[in-house]
Amino acid sequence: MDTLVAMRCAIYTRISRDLTGEQVGADRQLKECRELADSGGHELVATYRDNDVSAYSGRARPDFEKLLDAMAAGDFSVLIVWHIDRLYRSMKDLERIIDVAEGGGIQIQTVSSGDLDLSTSAGRMIGRILGSVARQESEHHAERRKLANKEHALAGRWCSTGSRPFGYDKTGVPLEPEATMLRHAATDVLAGKSLHAVAREWNASGVTTVRGAQWTNLHVRRVLTNARLAALRVHRGEIIGQGAWEPIIDEGIWRGLWAFLRDPERRNAVAFERRHMLSGIARCGLCKGPLYVARPHGRDRPAAYVCRRPGAHVGRNQAALDGYVERVVLGYLERHGLGADLRRGQDGVDFDGLRAEREAKATTKDQLATLLRTGVLDMAAVERESAVLTAEIDAIDRRLADAVASPPALALLAGEDDPAALDTDKLVERWLAASPDLRGKIVNSLFEVVVNPVRKGVRNFDPDFVEINWR
Repeated sequence: MDTLVAMRCAIYTRISRDLTGEQVGADRQLKECRELADSGGHELVATYRDNDVSAYSGRARPDFEKLLDAMAAGDFSVLIVWHIDRLYRSMKDLERIIDVAEGGGIQIQTVSSGDLDLSTSAGRMIGRILGSVARQESEHHAERRKLANKEHALAGRWCSTGSRPFGYDKTGVPLEPEATMLRHAATDVLAGKSLHAVAREWNASGVTTVRGAQWTNLHVRRVLTNARLAALRVHRGEIIGQGAWEPIIDEGIWRGLWAFLRDPERRNAVAFERRHMLSGIARCGLCKGPLYVARPHGRDRPAAYVCRRPGAHVGRNQAALDGYVERVVLGYLERHGLGADLRRGQDGVDFDGLRAEREAKATTKDQLATLLRTGVLDMAAVERESAVLTAEIDAIDRRLADAVASPPALALLAGEDDPAALDTDKLVERWLAASPDLRGKIVNSLFEVVVNPVRKGVRNFDPDFVEINWR
């Protein structure tokens, strides 16, 4: 130690996991490294710290890079670390340190694992052995962590790492008002409300995402398709069983919602929010294409629903067509109300049976890899069976989605009230307060609107040239 007296030295500290954000581990390392520097009589010229960065994670270590630059520049001749594995666990990093230390005569001292002289062949050999041991320890630790994570998942335990999911606190307890917002959104989306409308309402409420951002279609879709909402445990992207926490959304409703939001045929429709009631819903009587609102040039010409196909097959005054269709809807509500219609399509759906069937097919699909590995099936047979099972699982998901989403939109007029208890005046009031997007979805769930060409000379709106085809 006498030869190192008064030498310029630097200290490097690192802690790979800082759960509190207080850098306690790195501070403890720094204190003991300072004591070692003082006991050796060294002049401390610099300290370097990388907190919450593993040396074997592949992530950049900013201060480690600065340390190498300072070593190469000859800023100090002694490097002090708490343990050699705080400096490197990657053989690649060790070789970089050797290249610099060998040329500059850097001495490495540690608090708890002895000194290391990388300027000699024996020292470099020891360094490489220690690096190999550290790598094996890191890999073994990763294997144990993966096994522990899988055991936790199979036991249905709440995963508390990372950010909390919207709707729950860090321990898995439902959090208000987020849980209520999610339940309402699930019902509303299945009933036909767009993700855009949900995002707008959530932003207006002042409740942000977990990270404090404003809501978008993508954010809403992501939180609604989180399996934790139904108390389902996910491991490595796969649902592996029930969780031991309280669900926010019933599993049957959630699975239907998940399939509903992932259905490519519904994907754009769920996110899209129309500005005019019949846009994309009313159909051309000639080509069956959708009609959209156009605003002709000139102040005195009103907006109209028109066919965009070449030839401009049909067009109809927007206000007049909307008014006519609205009267048809209100007449339907006066005659039938909501109660009976809201139950349509759900009677006789065995949600538990469908879920059990889906789980059995998913398990069979998972077992195909074992059959391939043991030689029971060849690759071609596995691919065929996998395709069949995937199609059957998708079909079950569609049945669940159709069951929980039938009929769309009408449920939104009922809100939290008993549909059978709503009188005509209340229904009319809620219809008038509904957005064009919701009105359009209600229309589309009840009947098809077909706009036919009019005879020559007909200038005013005539309902005889509009077909209402009930579904």
